[in-house]
Amino acid sequence: MLLRRILLAATAVTGAFVGLWAAAASARGPQAGRVIGVAWTVFGLPHLIYHATQFGDMAVVDVVGNIIGLGGSLLLGILLLLPGPGAGGAESTRIMEKKEGIG
Repeated sequence: MLLRRILLAATAVTGAFVGLWAAAASARGPQAGRVIGVAWTVFGLPHLIYHATQFGDMAVVDVVGNIIGLGGSLLLGILLLLPGPGAGGAESTRIMEKKEGIG
């Protein structure tokens, strides 16, 4: 019964991940990347934690491979959350004001 609940929860999380990914993929602009980053991070962190608890009987090369693969995937999700180059800041605000004729 517990295994069934765990599988159901994992399916729900995966479905939410895919749904957010699809919603962001159909959107345009920098916010789409952030939505994908949130989905990727929300999926990647528990995934890494789960696999980290299963390292007991693995060979060292398998442990290192898991950490690099899953940790790298999590890092990519976190990087997608960061603002891109030229996103915000005082300089871009001044440029926008000049374009709009405010300043």
